[in-house]
Amino acid sequence: MHNIDIEIAGRSYPILVEKEEEIEVLKLVQHLNNQIVEMQARYGTKLNKQDIIAILLLTYAKKTQDCEKNSRSSTVTEKIDELYLMLDAALSK
Repeated sequence: MHNIDIEIAGRSYPILVEKEEEIEVLKLVQHLNNQIVEMQARYGTKLNKQDIIAILLLTYAKKTQDCEKNSRSSTVTEKIDELYLMLDAALSK
């Protein structure tokens, strides 16, 4: 682990990352800052940086929740498929 400084919405934050994660983290920071700039351009003075960050956080949280639901759903589907196969095998004996 080593320390790197990142900047999000004009504020600097020191974070600890694994060496192999550093490039990926920096790309995510760049992506997040790009989204902040886009939203600032779209909404102008209607939203401040904190509002924009809150909206982006909620968006990411929703996407994460959806991914977790899909993951659980596919696991349940796989288990149901296994049960059908076991049932078919038992009935054909």
